Amino acid sequence: MFRKYKLVENLETLRYEFKRTWDEIGNKSIKLGDTESERNFKRYIPYKDVLVVTDDDFSKEYAELIFWIADLLKINIKIVSIDLLLAEESTLDMSIYEKIRWISTNKEIPTHIFNSGATVDERGMTQNGSQELLYWVKEQSISITNHRYGNIGAGPQPFKEW
Repeated sequence: MFRKYKLVENLETLRYEFKRTWDEIGNKSIKLGDTESERNFKRYIPYKDVLVVTDDDFSKEYAELIFWIADLLKINIKIVSIDLLLAEESTLDMSIYEKIRWISTNKEIPTHIFNSGATVDERGMTQNGSQELLYWVKEQSISITNHRYGNIGAGPQPFKEW
């Protein structure tokens, strides 16, 4: 039903595809359709604050890739291990994060993570740079109607007495 993407194998290829896609769509408005009555656009906006939850043995190369993404998209990212997050003495304020990227292999996500109000994404990092970019941004659709009700002269008319 849903497409499964290959997990990361080559970090340089991922960086190249990710940057190429960001340069192509970035913060630009992408025009959709070509009608006279309305204009439709979409754009991608990076999340502001993202928490990345990893395993204790998370590699330095992957962490560098995540911070490279953060720098490119101007995202505030914090990487924490699952053990640190679940520790009773954890003082991490979950409410400041818009998105939680759950990269840990332990997929048992505690209830308080969902109660934080953040979007939780438990997909692993993918090799496809175009797809990986979509995990770090929000899509915004914009529709501008040129005429009320889409027709010139349509809509409410002044009342006339005969």
